[in-house]
Amino acid sequence: MSRFVEMGGERVPFRSEYLGGTACVCGTAIVALTLPAGANCAVIDARGGAIYYTVNGDSAGTTSPGYVPADNQRAVLPIDGLTSLHVAGEAASVAHVQFYND
Repeated sequence: MSRFVEMGGERVPFRSEYLGGTACVCGTAIVALTLPAGANCAVIDARGGAIYYTVNGDSAGTTSPGYVPADNQRAVLPIDGLTSLHVAGEAASVAHVQFYND
């Protein structure tokens, strides 16, 4: 089955493709996640503490634009040109990240 449906002459994504995931114990360290080929969006779950993230940047920390409260989830919406995703967190935090192509 095609991942696209044609609507009004345009090919529109019908469903996301799961590309893999990872869990990283980041604590306060900055971790550069390895993006699977074709990834253009992600879902980040924070366990044990808040997670801070930066899309297409070179680091992450408490002033990063992305924030996931402890024991919550955030989506990184589909973007063109996703080249990097960095995470950091609080002392005992773990980032659980799932990657998709939408």
